[in-house]
Amino acid sequence: MEKKMLAPGEMVAAQWPLDGPYDPERLASAMEACAELVRWANYATLSTTSEALPSAPEVYPTLGYLSSLPAGFKQLLGQLGTWAEGLAGDPSLRSDQTHDHEGGAAAAQDAAAELRAAAVAVTTVRRHVAAAHSMIGRLYHDEA
Repeated sequence: MEKKMLAPGEMVAAQWPLDGPYDPERLASAMEACAELVRWANYATLSTTSEALPSAPEVYPTLGYLSSLPAGFKQLLGQLGTWAEGLAGDPSLRSDQTHDHEGGAAAAQDAAAELRAAAVAVTTVRRHVAAAHSMIGRLYHDEA
């Protein structure tokens, strides 16, 4: 008997419920799971003749979900940028380069700027993936 697979949302909610709890270990494990899922998708699409890529209409939903990822990443990167900026105000923060607060605050501000730049850059990715999704949505295969 084939094992019934949970819906993706159910799998995620079972491991990482939206109402928490939230802690550094759970957050890191969620990011690791995201990385592993992308790795799995990379393997699934390694060959353009893959069973995972049978036809344009069947791959259309995949591109739809893929186009939603950058919006989530934009929010996450922005929130992490805000967090990094807040670190700069922590008087106990130090940099392993300068061993003082000024160096720690500068590094935190630099990290915040990089995270915000990444949030802006991911918007371009979303636009391109959404355009590809739209184009694939207009395709079909002649059954003749």
